[in-house]
Amino acid sequence: MTHMTDEEILSAIHETINKLRDEKTGLGSLKNLITDALKTEPKLIAAANQHILETTGKTEHEPREHLDAFIWCVLIKKIQENEESHTKTPSEFKKTIVDEVKEIVKAIPKLSKDELEKTLENYDDKREKLNATPYIFMKYGFTTSCTNGAVAFIDEFTKGHPERKQYVKFMFTTVWEHLEDGSSGHTVPCVKLNNDDWVIIEPRNNTIPKGKFTKRISKDDFQVGKPFKHLMTFRNGEPYMITAILDEPFTKHDEFLRKASRVRQDKATEFKKGLGEIRIAKGAHSSVYIDPKEPDVVIKKSNSNDGGRYIARQKAGYDIIEQIKKSGYATGVQLPTLISASEINSVPTIREKRIRGNVFDRDGGWDRISEPQKINVAHQMATFLVAMHSTGGIRPADKSIKTMFDNSKLHNATDMINAFDGAMPPILANKLLKAERYLDSSDISDEFHVLTHKDLRVNNLMYDQETGQLTVLDFEMAGIDNIYRDFVAIASATSMPWDFTRRVINEYNMIQPRKYPLKINPEKVQNMLLYAAMHEYSRNVRPEHNQELSAQEKQKAFERMVLNINRITGFDISLDRKKILEKGQSNIIDLANNKQQNVTMVSNIHE
Repeated sequence: MTHMTDEEILSAIHETINKLRDEKTGLGSLKNLITDALKTEPKLIAAANQHILETTGKTEHEPREHLDAFIWCVLIKKIQENEESHTKTPSEFKKTIVDEVKEIVKAIPKLSKDELEKTLENYDDKREKLNATPYIFMKYGFTTSCTNGAVAFIDEFTKGHPERKQYVKFMFTTVWEHLEDGSSGHTVPCVKLNNDDWVIIEPRNNTIPKGKFTKRISKDDFQVGKPFKHLMTFRNGEPYMITAILDEPFTKHDEFLRKASRVRQDKATEFKKGLGEIRIAKGAHSSVYIDPKEPDVVIKKSNSNDGGRYIARQKAGYDIIEQIKKSGYATGVQLPTLISASEINSVPTIREKRIRGNVFDRDGGWDRISEPQKINVAHQMATFLVAMHSTGGIRPADKSIKTMFDNSKLHNATDMINAFDGAMPPILANKLLKAERYLDSSDISDEFHVLTHKDLRVNNLMYDQETGQLTVLDFEMAGIDNIYRDFVAIASATSMPWDFTRRVINEYNMIQPRKYPLKINPEKVQNMLLYAAMHEYSRNVRPEHNQELSAQEKQKAFERMVLNINRITGFDISLDRKKILEKGQSNIIDLANNKQQNVTMVSNIHE
C-alpha cells in the first residue's frame, strides 16, 4: 500500500477542501443557485414559510419544519429520482431545478397539512440515506448536513486514490448540554498523520471563519469519551464529547441516535464534572460563561482591566432593572437578576440567574416563528418599552436622534460614502443621502428624553421557544437618552428585522398610557436605521482592503450588506445593474449637489 508523507497528506486535504468549497461547483453550489434565485422573492418566501409553520403547528425549536427543510426534502427526492432514471446530467439538472423550486415555493400556500407533513416526513432519514450514495454531493453541489459534508470530503479525498482510505475516519460528537438527548451533535471527517495524530476537517465553508478549516488533535485525545472543541463559530468553542469514531457514516437516523449521538446519563454526568467554565459569548465589554456545576448561573467577566468601573457600570444597570420592576408597570419581558458582583482572582465578575433561551435572531429565528408568536413577542417588547420609558421623568429632547453621531469622524452621509473610496454602489449612496435629507428636515417634537436601554439589538435579546418568553439583556449602557435610541442602537447593523421593529412600534403607539402620550414615527426609525447601519459599515471599512477587491468581489460584498440593510430597515434597495446605471448615477449627483457636498464615486464599478 502506497505510503504518504505528512506533507502529501496535508496537500491532499487542501486540494480536496478547495474543490468542496468552490462556489460554482462545490458542495454549496446548488444551494447558492437556489438562494440567489429566491432572494428576489422575499414576499413569496415569507408566505411559504409562514404557511408551513402555521399549518403544521411546528416552530423554530423543531428545525425540520420550515421552508429550507421542505426545499431540501424535495431536492433529495428529485436527486434520487434523477440518479435512478439518468434523465438529466447533473449540470442539466442544475439548469432546470431553480425554476422548478420557484414553482414549488409558489404552490406551498395551497398545500394541505397532510401534503406538507408527507413531504417533511422522516427528514433526517432522507438526508442520511444520501450518505450511502458515493460522490453524489459533488455531482449536484448539494449537502444538507455535517455528515453529508464529511462523506463528500472522504469521497473526494479517496476518489482515484483507494490507498488513502487507510488514513480516514468519521468522528461523531455531541455538545455537552445534549449528551443525554443527542439533539445537538456534529460530525467531521478526520485524516491520520504518520505519528498517529489526526487532522480534523470542516468541509463546509458556512460554519467557520475563512481559512480555518483544519485542527490537529493528538492520538491520546482522539478517543471516544474525550472532550473536543470544534471550529464552528455558532457554538462559541463549547466542548463536545467524542461519541464515536467509525469507518462508515450512518444512513438511518435512529441508528445514528443510538450509536453515535446519545450517551448514558452516568457517562454524561461524569463528562460534565470534568469541565470548567465554558465561554458561550463574547461582547465588547464582557465575556459570558456557564459552569456545568452551576447550571442555573451565568458568569460575566470583564474583557479589560478597568477594575471597579466595570462592576460599577454593571451594578448601575441592575439598579435600573430594579427601578423598572418597581415602576408599577408590567415589564412584559424577562429581565436579568443579579446574584453577586465582585472581583474574583483580580477579574471583575458578575454572577446572575441564568435565563433559558437563545439569542433571538440566531439562524433567522424571527422568520421561523408563527404569526401568533410574532404578535406575542412584539407585544412583550412594546410592553417593556412602555414600562421603561414611563419609569422616571420625561422632557422634550433639545436635538435630533441623528446627532448621536456628531462626535464621530464620519460627520455626514458623504463622509460615509467616501469611506468606501468610490466603491459604494450609487443606488445605495443615493438612498443614504435621501435618508440624511429626511432626518435633517424632520420635526423633533416627538423626541423626548426618557429612561432608555440604548443597546436593543439581536445580541441583547433572547427568546425561549418553549415558553415563548422574550428576555432583554445587558443594561450597562442604560440611562436617560432620546426615546428613539431604543429603536435605533448605535450598532444598528445587528438590529432585529424591520418586521419586528414595525410591529413593536405599532403596538407601542397603541398601548402607551395617556399620561405619557409618546408616539414613535416609523418612517423616522426606518431612515435612522439606514443612517446608523451605514455609519457602522463605513466606520469599519478599510480603504486599502477595498482597493484590493475586484469589481465582482465588491458587488458580492455590497449585495450581502444591502440584504441586511433591507432586512433591518424594510427598504427595498436593489443592486440590479440596469437600475443602478439608469437611476443611480444621475440621482446621486443631483442629491450631492443639493447638499453642496462632493461625493466621490466611480462610474465603472459594476462593469
